[in-house]
Amino acid sequence: MKSLLLSLVACSLLSPILGDQNPDFDSSQSASAWYFVRFNLPAGEQLTGLTGEMVVPPLEPTNGGTYYIWPGLETSSYDGIYQNVLSGTDSGTWAYFSGYCCTNPTLPWSDNLYVYEGQTLSYSNVLSENTWTTSQGNEDTGEVDNNNFDALVGKTFQSAVFAIELYSESWNFGPMTFQNIVITGTGSDASWCNETPENWQNGADYTISGLSTTVDDNGVTCNIGSIVLNQPAAPAVKARTVTKTSSATVTPTPTGCWAFWCPCVLYGKTKARKSEPGNPDPSGCNGSCFAWCILSSCGGQAILQCINRGDTREKYGIDGNACTDCLVSCCCNCCGLVQEEKEVKEREERARMGAAPAGYQKVGGMNYQPGGPGGPVV
Repeated sequence: MKSLLLSLVACSLLSPILGDQNPDFDSSQSASAWYFVRFNLPAGEQLTGLTGEMVVPPLEPTNGGTYYIWPGLETSSYDGIYQNVLSGTDSGTWAYFSGYCCTNPTLPWSDNLYVYEGQTLSYSNVLSENTWTTSQGNEDTGEVDNNNFDALVGKTFQSAVFAIELYSESWNFGPMTFQNIVITGTGSDASWCNETPENWQNGADYTISGLSTTVDDNGVTCNIGSIVLNQPAAPAVKARTVTKTSSATVTPTPTGCWAFWCPCVLYGKTKARKSEPGNPDPSGCNGSCFAWCILSSCGGQAILQCINRGDTREKYGIDGNACTDCLVSCCCNCCGLVQEEKEVKEREERARMGAAPAGYQKVGGMNYQPGGPGGPVV
């Protein structure tokens, strides 16, 4: 009976899917629509700067939701993004702030600048000697906010994104203009700077004008006069809502069968997914599988699973703790193996396919709230 109770407790701990990224997270909240264009540098290259302006659109919330409009720098692994965010709610005021989202919800955000329709906002994010210096301002009032976020140290950004992210609102504010844009990157291949960037699921009707490129010893400079996201080109793309994985969802699927009959192979496969991100179907018969077999002979396989679970949380910035990892691994390891495989598989598939920016999905939508009104409230 004691073992049964422990198993029930451990399986109940599986419900928060390795722990939601924020203890205040509401899984019913997610971005209702994404629209964005993304300039992707070649493999091995990185962005060294993103500067420009955007014009504040009208603010006409109708459903009590939130608008997020932003340019951003996205990491090469699609697991985080630095954004200069224009946020609007039914308060009637736009707020302008910046920060790195969303693998660690405790990271600081800048102070809010409150801005209004028709004003021109500037942003400058520049890499110098491994340090990112960022600033954003209101060109109409002269207000400026400067930051050097420790969270950006050591980050490699490979994509420049221009996005509209809507929570319980529609695109009802007309065209969104980003202008006087300068994107700089390493290398000599300037093919990424063109008038047909990635258009997420062909969701936006957009116009690019005044584009030119230069290549010198410092790398590639991409100058863009304007990017105008005019209107939706198709039904809005639904952002992913977090799914709660519990023991009740571990049905007799192939993954569940592997976890029950040959857990060592499933464990090895999950480990391989993280170490071989470019391989969509890695083999589970590897050193990790062998180690599981050896330790399982003396009941020690839970140690490996506990370590892997903690590593998974750290890699993807998922909330949780070692105690939960230990309980699940020891008392409900079959369910835990299925959950971990599903989580890692989905995240790695999204990264390979160039999914919507992970930073602002945050496994279900941005849910960290900077101080002051106007910040993200979902």
